[in-house]
Amino acid sequence: MLKISDFPQLRLIAWNLRHTDTIEEADAFSLYERNWRFVDQAQLSASEKALIECLSKKFGQRVIIPRRHFQPNAETRAAFAELERGGLKQFDSVESLLADLNAED
Repeated sequence: MLKISDFPQLRLIAWNLRHTDTIEEADAFSLYERNWRFVDQAQLSASEKALIECLSKKFGQRVIIPRRHFQPNAETRAAFAELERGGLKQFDSVESLLADLNAED
């Protein structure tokens, strides 16, 4: 059991629970996972970072990924730019999309 008040970011995302409450580890992980976009990673204490790492290993096979890993690379940025220019293929069906993807170039 974890005491919610011991972890500031958990306390913020567990807004509907009393801060004096305790929570099961699996439930805490689920809250972090579902509300990760609201977690201010810059404000995570060392102990809360360690908790999240431990919970990720135990329950999520490291599902929670730090935001720095979500930065698009050059290829992805180019694809976004092409999308904005309207230069992408359009397909009438999933089957035609898959056929195009599986076609040899």
